Amino acid sequence: MKRITMFLIALFSLTGAVYCQNDPPPPAPVTPKQISGGVLNGKATSLPKPIYPPAAVAVKASGAVSVQVLIDEGGNVISASAVSGHPLLRAAATEAARRATFSPTLLMGNPVKVSGVITYNFVPAAPPGEGVLGVIPSEDHDKIWVFGFMFTFVQEADSETIRLIGDEKEFLQILKDLSSDVPPELKNYKPMLEKLSSSDWAERANAAREFMTLLRPELDAEKTWQVDVGDKLALAVVELLKQKVRYVKTGDPYNAVALKAHLRGLSDLLASAPESSSAEFRANVQRFAAFGEKTDIATDKQFMAMIESLEPLFKAFEDVH
Repeated sequence: MKRITMFLIALFSLTGAVYCQNDPPPPAPVTPKQISGGVLNGKATSLPKPIYPPAAVAVKASGAVSVQVLIDEGGNVISASAVSGHPLLRAAATEAARRATFSPTLLMGNPVKVSGVITYNFVPAAPPGEGVLGVIPSEDHDKIWVFGFMFTFVQEADSETIRLIGDEKEFLQILKDLSSDVPPELKNYKPMLEKLSSSDWAERANAAREFMTLLRPELDAEKTWQVDVGDKLALAVVELLKQKVRYVKTGDPYNAVALKAHLRGLSDLLASAPESSSAEFRANVQRFAAFGEKTDIATDKQFMAMIESLEPLFKAFEDVH
C-alpha cells in the first residue's frame, strides 16, 4: 500500500494535480567532486615524453614506471607521484606526468577532478644504424609521422570505425602483410608485429602500443615531433569516424568538443615545429588543424570537408619507399 501511495503522489505531482506545500522537493542529484579514470595515457591531449636520465642510461635502467596523478576540472595535472618502476626513472616520469594535459571531464554536465595512472615505458635506444630507423632509407625520414598515425589508429579504431572506411578483412590483411614482411634486422619486433593482425581488438592495440614504446627511444627531437603529430592526427580522424558512425546509426548530432581538443593539440605541435621539419608537411597538417578555429564544425558538411583536407597528407603513404 505504501508503494502505491508513493506512486500516486509522484504521478499527481508530475501532472500538477497535487501540490503539497509541506513536502520538501526531492534532493538534486549530487555530482561527485572526483572520479577514478584508470589508465589515462590514451585520454591525454598532450603527453610529453620523459627525458631518459643519463644515470639511468649508464646503468641501462629500463621498464615501466607508473605515476599516480590527479587532474583538476580544467584538465591540468595538479599532483603526480611515481608508484612503481626503477628508482632512477621515477623522477623523470613524474616530471613528464606533471606537464600532461587532458580535456575536462564532465559528469552530469559538471566538470570533475579525475584520478588515475599514467604509465611510461623506458627502453634503451638502439645503437646507430640499428632498430626501425636503421632499415628506413634516409630519404623517407621525413615521413616518420606515418608510424605515429598508423599505430595510434590501430589502438583507437574499433571494428565499426574501420568498416566505415573499408572492409575490415582487408584492413587486417594489410596489418598481416606488414607483420610478415619484417626484415632480419627487426627480428626482435616480429612476435609483437604478428599480433597486429589479430582479430582481437585489445591484442592489436597492445601490440601497437608496445611497438611505439620500442620505437620512440630511437627518435631524435624532430622525428619525435613527427610521431606526435601523427598520433594527434589519428586521434582526430578516429574521433571524426566514430561520430560519423554514431550519426548514421542513431541520428545523434555531431559534437565538436573532443574533436577541437585534438585539433588544438595539433596547432600547439605546429607552433613548436623543429626547423628541420618539412614545410610541405607542416602546411598540410595546418590545413586540417585550422578547422579547430571555425565557430561550428559539428555538421556533416564540415566533417566531410575535414576528411577531404587530409588527402595531400595521405599521399605520403603511397610515396614511402
